[in-house]
Amino acid sequence: MRGWARLILSEIDERSWQALTDAVRSGAYAFQHAFGTDAWTYRSTHPEASKLFDEAMQSLTQSANAAVATHYPFQGLGWIVDIGGGNGALLLSILARHPEMRGTVFELPNVVGHAREMIAEAGLTSRCDATGGDALTSVL
Repeated sequence: MRGWARLILSEIDERSWQALTDAVRSGAYAFQHAFGTDAWTYRSTHPEASKLFDEAMQSLTQSANAAVATHYPFQGLGWIVDIGGGNGALLLSILARHPEMRGTVFELPNVVGHAREMIAEAGLTSRCDATGGDALTSVL
């Protein structure tokens, strides 16, 4: 839970909470009040914030990743694309458990670098890649 704790105790999270009253009154997001932009755009221009968010999401899902990789019937699937897969933690868990499979992490361009780092650290560059794009616009 280290990544999650670092995120919720960060200045970014604190400033968003401080803007909650304004958000309730206006109907806009607190993050927008605090930073003048949405969280995704902010993280695209602040690499440290993006990496912190990735670490937080990974720490929240780590135990679920192992369960999914172990119990979901992936047999017979040749390729998985994890759309919005962050740094690739879920897909890497699946590929580690199923060596016959290949995978692609499809994520925002500012996040793809983190996914590529994780893929390399896991020794899975021969079976996994990361592609940048916006799933709200088009996929691959």
